[in-house]
Amino acid sequence: MTKYDVAVVGAGIGGLAVAALLSRKNRNVLLVEPSRTIGGALGVLEKEGFHFSTAPMLTFGFEHDGALHDVYDALGVSPSASVLSPCYQVVLPDRRINIYEETGETLEELRREFPREIDRLTKCYRDLKRVNERKARSRMATGLSRKRSAHQFMRRYRFSRELTAFFDLQSRFFFHLPLSTISLSALTSLFASTPRSLHGGFDGFAGQMRDAILRNGGEIQAGAEWPEMVHMKGRVSGLKTRDGMVEADVLVFNTQQQQHGTTLFMAIREEGIPVGMSREVLFLPDYERPHVLLGISLSAHDDETRSPKGMRALTASFPSASYAPEMKEVLLRQVAILIPFLEQNIHFVEGHVPLQRSYDFPSGLSFKPTRAGLRSILLDKVFSRKIYLLHDGKGSPVQAVHAARRLVERLS
Repeated sequence: MTKYDVAVVGAGIGGLAVAALLSRKNRNVLLVEPSRTIGGALGVLEKEGFHFSTAPMLTFGFEHDGALHDVYDALGVSPSASVLSPCYQVVLPDRRINIYEETGETLEELRREFPREIDRLTKCYRDLKRVNERKARSRMATGLSRKRSAHQFMRRYRFSRELTAFFDLQSRFFFHLPLSTISLSALTSLFASTPRSLHGGFDGFAGQMRDAILRNGGEIQAGAEWPEMVHMKGRVSGLKTRDGMVEADVLVFNTQQQQHGTTLFMAIREEGIPVGMSREVLFLPDYERPHVLLGISLSAHDDETRSPKGMRALTASFPSASYAPEMKEVLLRQVAILIPFLEQNIHFVEGHVPLQRSYDFPSGLSFKPTRAGLRSILLDKVFSRKIYLLHDGKGSPVQAVHAARRLVERLS
């Protein structure tokens, strides 16, 4: 029986980060993935010269003490990411706001749409910048900002429903959590720093994690069935893999126990894209239903690695919608609100069919949530045993990387 310090089952974003960081710390790590490709719930589709990814191209996490920043730094790897201009566009039922790297430009956009609240908005952005500067200078300030709630901070400004929806939409898109539940630290990430566009999206991140695992002596088994748990003397002692039995001090399962959200992939002609539409768009169709949102990601007009010349690859993400073929027309109508001549310019539409990534745990195994940061929803543990469940696809990629970092701290 081969012995490992840690066996990771599932090569989602979190599982890859755990395996890469632990192998960097000279831990003997095995990563097992049933699919032939890595990345887990963040799937990829290639068709007729188009390249689509379900993962967002735009992400936070590169700011000071950000999850991605710290992972890249720990691995000695350079991130391949840049800032777009505008970074992205927020579309509300009756307003459209471009978000820029320079706060002053964003505030000019907000002044046009919220003229009566601009003074309070300016003060809010200034106060968030100060919190962010304190975080950069002091670990204590960073810790305190993680414990304080964004809701407590924001309520002093008495913003209107519409302006609160502007903040809430971004929180739900980037963190998969409403504004009322995120920390002050997360809020400063949203409004005192700038998201970056990952070149190649999280597909590129997954490739870098794979290379780091192998470079640091870790092992990867891909294209096999989910391994079975091995019991010895009444406890889980290892796994039965395609290459035989393995023993591990710690087991980490990075699986998707429940499906979350759905995605449409569209090939669309260049002339069908409205003038002034950003490559990244967050859309809230109805103020009364803040959880029903839509994210649009467009390939660059000159990026022929993602779409043929004169065409664009468009990924539409619906975090709160479940996948079903009969829902395709309903979802397309939501996209058509943003792109009026969508139907006339579509070359093809594909619904994303999620891979089955759930693991059949023994009935006697009971997981309990463990704290991997304020209000973490991604990391569970079996009481008194070193068996962890790192949820794949349940939160945002940055949350998955954050939970992975906290787990590595526990195991180091």
